[in-house]
Amino acid sequence: KQPPEKDNTCCQYTASFALEAGTASTKNTGEDGNGPRTMASIENPSKTILLADGKIGITTYAWSTESACTWNKVVEDIGKSGPTNSSKISFRHSSSGAMNVVYADGHVGTIRWEERNDTNKLSEPIWRGRGY
Repeated sequence: KQPPEKDNTCCQYTASFALEAGTASTKNTGEDGNGPRTMASIENPSKTILLADGKIGITTYAWSTESACTWNKVVEDIGKSGPTNSSKISFRHSSSGAMNVVYADGHVGTIRWEERNDTNKLSEPIWRGRGY
């Protein structure tokens, strides 16, 4: 069954593009990768974000999703004036003040809007799985 056309109430999940992009995760954008990374290449799986609450992108296609996200896009979102203004990641829990994330080791955690600049919760190394 297809979802309603251009339904912006749908929820989806955003994946760390750096984890999808193989060795390109060392680049600024995480683009032009050569395949998925191995678990062994992730330096701290219990702190590395694999999936986060995301937003559905309905601007181009009726059921388009923003399923992969570079660190640059996360920085844009957390720099916006409030949690509801993001375009890739979604702080849709606890009255639009928190997002749930799945870490590479499989456990789930919550990051509140107030914690978006806490480098122990959300940072470039955490998004890319590259050292701490």
